[in-house]
Amino acid sequence: MKRMCFQTTVRIILSTTFAPVLSTAHALADDSSLTTWNVSADGSDANPGSAMKPFRTITRGAEAAKPGDTVLVHPGVYRERVSPPRGGAPGKPITYRADKLGMVFIRGSEPWNPAWKAEGAGIFSAVPDKELFTTDNCYVDDANPFRVELASTPYDRQGKPEAA
Repeated sequence: MKRMCFQTTVRIILSTTFAPVLSTAHALADDSSLTTWNVSADGSDANPGSAMKPFRTITRGAEAAKPGDTVLVHPGVYRERVSPPRGGAPGKPITYRADKLGMVFIRGSEPWNPAWKAEGAGIFSAVPDKELFTTDNCYVDDANPFRVELASTPYDRQGKPEAA
């Protein structure tokens, strides 16, 4: 039996097109304690999040941000799922902004360079490494979405096939 794996990459581009809106939101907050947290693909989450020593992940910037703050994301590819732990407050939104238009990418994928096997007629296959599915258990049944059984109908079978 031949196995094939299809990888889908979600690409979200943060845009500086909204900079005037974000600046207005910052002006409305009018609070001297507002902070801009910097994130760079070359940073470290052990850093303080400053322009000279940025965080490595957007998630770390989100953890540090308080109402009215800005998380400024510098160009790069960020392989993470961002789930901010808090929102802003009335008149003090937490804003996420790209430093450069179209240069920030959030991807829910990992680089995968398997040993491809030629099946013939220009078709190649590879088996996904189990390690690709151990970092985020976002599925109830298994961290590997290819191992989750699907049901043809939703009648309380929890993904199991209909009994014969």
